[in-house]
Amino acid sequence: MLEIKQEIEANRKKIVALTAQVEDCTKKTTMARTVIATLSSRQSTLEGSKKQLKGADLKKIETAVEKIDKELDGARNQMTVAETQCSTLKEDISKVTGVVVQYNQEWKYYTTILVTIKKEIDEAEKSAAKGMEEDKEEEDDKKDEKKDDKKEGKDDKKEEGEEKKEDKEEKKPKKEKV
Repeated sequence: MLEIKQEIEANRKKIVALTAQVEDCTKKTTMARTVIATLSSRQSTLEGSKKQLKGADLKKIETAVEKIDKELDGARNQMTVAETQCSTLKEDISKVTGVVVQYNQEWKYYTTILVTIKKEIDEAEKSAAKGMEEDKEEEDDKKDEKKDDKKEGKDDKKEEGEEKKEDKEEKKPKKEKV
């Protein structure tokens, strides 16, 4: 039972750690989306201004657009990595949560068994105590009966002794008084 409790606690700690990682991952995804939106906006602005420019200015704009394209690719890759990481972490959280649920069910199952066994032991102890009291009462009753039997035996002997005396007295010839 202790092992189950320890597993539950260890897995809950894992869930907390994974949740923190998911939050961090979500922040990275949000930041990557923000960067993508900002870069896309800049790129659109530069693309629009390209039509009006010629020569050296046009080359600068084209170089800036290429640079933004590379940054956009990097931001998209970061976002993809972050989203994949988030998905993996969420799956891990689901698995660990399933493990915790399973351990909790086992805990409840074993606790129920333990409670039932304790009740049965208590009932058995009560029954045994009652049985011992009844046995003691029976022993006391037997002792009382033996004492009564001994008293009756003594009373019977007294009565027999008295009867014998009476018989002896009857057997003796009575002297008549003259």
